[in-house]
Amino acid sequence: MNHTGFNIKISLCGAILIALLCISLHAQQPAVVGASVEVEGKGADYDTLDYGYVLVTSVTKTYPKSVDIICTGDSSIQIPLGERPYFVLESVNAREEFINAFNTFPFRVSQAEKVRKYNLPFLPSNIAVQSPAGYREAKAIFSVRSDADTSKVVLLDTIILKAVKSFTPLWSDEAIVNFDSVYINATLPKRKTWLLRNLDLDNPAISVDTVSFALFPQSNASLRFTNQTIQTVLQPDVINPYQYSFDYAPKQIGRDIKTYTFRYNNAQSGARDSI
Repeated sequence: MNHTGFNIKISLCGAILIALLCISLHAQQPAVVGASVEVEGKGADYDTLDYGYVLVTSVTKTYPKSVDIICTGDSSIQIPLGERPYFVLESVNAREEFINAFNTFPFRVSQAEKVRKYNLPFLPSNIAVQSPAGYREAKAIFSVRSDADTSKVVLLDTIILKAVKSFTPLWSDEAIVNFDSVYINATLPKRKTWLLRNLDLDNPAISVDTVSFALFPQSNASLRFTNQTIQTVLQPDVINPYQYSFDYAPKQIGRDIKTYTFRYNNAQSGARDSI
């Protein structure tokens, strides 16, 4: 009887010691600090914030966009005032038009809230001389830190910002359609497709026609390009542009250039202009 009681006491003490050891080990585990920068809920691997096609008018307009700063660990994170995201320019004038001023610092994301929007609006200049139409691109560099120790870098990430600005409602990404080298007297002409967009999403459709075909060289130039004109109505839709096919069928060796002028008429304002 005595030996049996002694054995039971030893087993109980062993169980108590094991439980205390487990509690001690669990308490020593450090907090996990993690962060992610995501674009429009598309995941951490998607890195481009696209503002699309922007029509610039005399009225100053801001195009809002943002990225999500996400706390993925069990400890809060922040972007300190001295480590604000900065821009690496990939095109002219991008610094003045991608704005980093609508956020307060330190920019904290607590473990409880998990996600905060970091604002990166596009504010295109309407002064064409200083900031002409065209493609804009910049890279925003993020340095996310631990909230408890801002010297600890949790995440370095890069987001690409891009936009296309225009001062006219008609826009094409290609100012030049290049046929490169083409055989003379070919059975079939070489064809290139060119896309024309109506960027004025706030107004009705725009009627378009072509005039002023400038030719170089003048000798027999009309024989080298098929005589194509366009008369159409462009709906306000930047996603589905008008497709216009150019055919080139040269009859002799040499360089050819043909310039098309596109006239457009806004159905609402009656404005007449050309590109």
